[in-house]
Amino acid sequence: MDDEKKVEVILPIGPSDYLSKKIKRLGRPTKYREEHCDMLYHHMAGGLSFKTFGVVVGADEDTMDGWCQKHQNFAVSKALGRKAQQLFYEKHGVEAIKGNIPGFNSTAFIWMTKNMLNWRDKAEITLAAWPQLHAAAKTENDSF
Repeated sequence: MDDEKKVEVILPIGPSDYLSKKIKRLGRPTKYREEHCDMLYHHMAGGLSFKTFGVVVGADEDTMDGWCQKHQNFAVSKALGRKAQQLFYEKHGVEAIKGNIPGFNSTAFIWMTKNMLNWRDKAEITLAAWPQLHAAAKTENDSF
């Protein structure tokens, strides 16, 4: 038995170790910077999308959605950028209607606004109470 080697037991790291900063946090450091707020706003104000901003800062859409949850300034910049993006398309549309944009492609503009701004030709209405209405109508008709 003297020849047996001693085995050291390593306990898992607990949350208290993270809180006391005894160990470094795992994972990659965030790419988020405060200047991204202004950058995002100006990106979207130029008619570009939130998704494509990820290419500018080297982050995917899920990461940027996380930034919106963690950093209120970034979420506000996204919301304001969305309004500025709509303003961009509306101004260009008005200028095109006036004939001030030579070679304006109205079909491309229609598709851009539908996709970028979620504009639709018709309103889609869903009836949440449809099953109850259908059941009520069925029992009324069955009584005759």
